[in-house]
Amino acid sequence: MAVTGKSTKGDGKSNRFRPFNKRGSVPQPPMPFFPPPPWHARQPKSSDDRHVMAKHASLYPAELPAFQKMVIACEKALKLVSDKLSTNAVSPSTDSETPKEEEDKQSTTESVEADTKVNKPNSNVSKQNNNQDDVYRSLRGVQRVGVFGHGLLLQTDTCVELVALSAEKPTETLLNQIYECFPSQLALVTDEKYDMEINVAQAAVIVIRVKEPKISCKISLTSPIMRENMDTPVVSGGDEDQQEANNNDCKTGEGSDQALEDSDAQGTFEESSNKVENETAALNTHSDMHTEEADPPDVLNKGICLNALAELRRAKWFQARARGLPNCLVVLRILRDLSQRIPLWSNLNLWAMELLVEKCLGSVRAVLGPGNALRRVFECLAAGIILPSCQGLYDPCEREPSDPISEMTAQDREDITAAAQHMLRLIAFRRIRKVLDMEPLPPPHRKFKQRKRKRVGEGAEGDAVEKRDKQCDDVDDELVEDVEDCDIEPSDA
Repeated sequence: MAVTGKSTKGDGKSNRFRPFNKRGSVPQPPMPFFPPPPWHARQPKSSDDRHVMAKHASLYPAELPAFQKMVIACEKALKLVSDKLSTNAVSPSTDSETPKEEEDKQSTTESVEADTKVNKPNSNVSKQNNNQDDVYRSLRGVQRVGVFGHGLLLQTDTCVELVALSAEKPTETLLNQIYECFPSQLALVTDEKYDMEINVAQAAVIVIRVKEPKISCKISLTSPIMRENMDTPVVSGGDEDQQEANNNDCKTGEGSDQALEDSDAQGTFEESSNKVENETAALNTHSDMHTEEADPPDVLNKGICLNALAELRRAKWFQARARGLPNCLVVLRILRDLSQRIPLWSNLNLWAMELLVEKCLGSVRAVLGPGNALRRVFECLAAGIILPSCQGLYDPCEREPSDPISEMTAQDREDITAAAQHMLRLIAFRRIRKVLDMEPLPPPHRKFKQRKRKRVGEGAEGDAVEKRDKQCDDVDDELVEDVEDCDIEPSDA
């Protein structure tokens, strides 16, 4: 007989002790564990999702194939210009060889010849690689940066940017050589006609399309040596590991590309990006040779060259960290359109927007829809993440800790925070169309509709219910109008 303790069936209370299992009885198995639903489960589209995607479709550029065709032609022409300049160029390392270095080179060549006799099948491949490495190139690579490199073009954008890397410090003579050789090499690659302009103040060559639509491509010239000269401290010991960990954030990675943006130019872009990485690594190894040399007399503006290098690092970081996040590009396009429509939001630069959106969407385990993703970004801004009392944003592409919004004034930060709070109120009152500046969408078409049958004597009651619902809708509209009339302009204080 099982011991159950004091029975309280009549009192309605449960037993104090759980009864033991009977002798010889089989214990009951535990309750099965049902795992939670997957985070990537498909959720039905809400009204906010439909409005956000409709606005994104209106912002998507229609001239994207023309941009891609022009950029691919410029990349191929730069490769031909690099080949042409390398035939007449002479490596500076070969001119400064001493007799001892020549003797060492002869001894190394003799040892290499002895090794090639043993391994004859691999001798031809090694000779070809050595011949390619011996060619000195003044232009080492090219990469897409800016809104085109990040995949954030809008309908109103007419200019894209490329960054070309040089082996030595970029000078005005090298920029003029590129400007003189570029038109002839561009004619060999494409049949379209382009105009050329040179801008020494911006250290760039601008390619303008003659036909409609009028679009342009800005090719900036820079070199990693410009940044190496600015680094005075020397890293030693355990600080090297910390520096390598910081540099890992700027490595390239394959993200989830859009359907049309990278379909035509994936091959050439991957080759150019790989070449840029290899050449920058090679240039960093010889940085000690250039630190002690004096700058050429016609060297380009250092500030412009350093900004181009920063854009190069940001493009690599964006491809590795932010491009693969769901709905990241959608939210960034809408924020870019918001900054163009409202001057208040233009104080928040594009790089700060990218860091903010990546941190907001990358810190969520679940996959957010377009409407919830945009709402989360406004929630972070409304909470005061950019206020002076907070820590601000961290730039992962700089060696020293820096804030990309450090130039913003305290009044601008407070105004953007108040504007984000106003946008959040509009979204809460189901007025996201006011945030996106668009017309309300019609309700979705439902395949199955429930048939409503009128009952006997229900006419008067039904009219009363409809009248009451109409009054509630009028009250909601009055509340929304009060919210919209809130003043979010900068105060005089």
